[in-house]
Amino acid sequence: MSLNLENAELLRVFTDEGIAQFRAALQGIKEGELGDLPYGLITDPALTRVIDSRFYVEYYQFETTAQLVGYLHPIIQQLPLPAKFNNSGLWAWLSAFYFDLVCPSENGFRKPGGETRHILPTASGWRENYRHLIAAPMRMFNTYSNEEGLMNLFLYTRPHEQSEFLRHIMSVQDLAMNRGVLEALSLLYWDTKTDYPKRGALSKEPDKPGTLRRFVSILNQLNMTYDLQAMSGQQILELLPKREFGRWMT
Repeated sequence: MSLNLENAELLRVFTDEGIAQFRAALQGIKEGELGDLPYGLITDPALTRVIDSRFYVEYYQFETTAQLVGYLHPIIQQLPLPAKFNNSGLWAWLSAFYFDLVCPSENGFRKPGGETRHILPTASGWRENYRHLIAAPMRMFNTYSNEEGLMNLFLYTRPHEQSEFLRHIMSVQDLAMNRGVLEALSLLYWDTKTDYPKRGALSKEPDKPGTLRRFVSILNQLNMTYDLQAMSGQQILELLPKREFGRWMT
């Protein structure tokens, strides 16, 4: 695919000052003082640094997180940048570059939400980083990109809407890095006929039987007595109470 320079930009990272300016802009938009990011923020040489002149990113109107992550992944894989999945400058810059996707204007207003949706905290810990709208799904996709079907529940949403499955699972590293857990989730909650999560799986009632919240709660308990890392998705399903999860297994 040839590069369309009309909607492409050299891939950059924000400097510390660039992150500070981006943070201030997000706060200004949130408080109604700004309507958009300042012009030139993503290309200002005083606020950004080009990583490597070989790497560009293009802007497309990606409909889903899967499309966005799928496009970016081969580029990110090749970047000569150490600790790139924890590099706050990189992911903040990508959030700013794709701002119309991760913070779209609706009726003339943008709702950026919490800062960590756009800027990774300086701490590199897992629990601090899972809320980022691009970095979090990218990290999971990088780990499981060759596992057909495992990422459906985590990438089906629009880029500005983080999947509840991703949010709940990535908040617990032992679950997010367990292939069997992700397979069990997919077997339970992904509807292969509609290519969408099964209806009712995301109830906000914390104790509603068979829902995602209950799945996470029970898995956290089982993880204390079973070696879930050594189990397949089907084996994990067999540990779940059938009276509660039976209807999701059909």
